[in-house]
Amino acid sequence: MQDKKDMTVYFYQTSYTHCAKVSPVIVPTAKDMKIDMKVIDLEKYGIGWDAFKITGTPTIVRYKEGKEVDRSKWGRFINSCNLNTCIHELSLKCLH
Repeated sequence: MQDKKDMTVYFYQTSYTHCAKVSPVIVPTAKDMKIDMKVIDLEKYGIGWDAFKITGTPTIVRYKEGKEVDRSKWGRFINSCNLNTCIHELSLKCLH
């Protein structure tokens, strides 16, 4: 991140099953929790795959002072994970 800001970015694909399951819950919940989460649809902005080293979706990446500090690849465990547990994990990572 060139501007060296702290931010959380949610990368997803509109047509991907796991993203369709997570997005309608995670995006409004992050907003309710006052987590400033940028949302990037990789189907619209395909350059994000390489630019942000995204290997699968849904993925949430946190940056502190422009440097990556955490990456959560939700697609690999979303079926075995209670969605509320996943959201709780996000809140712990983003608010601390």
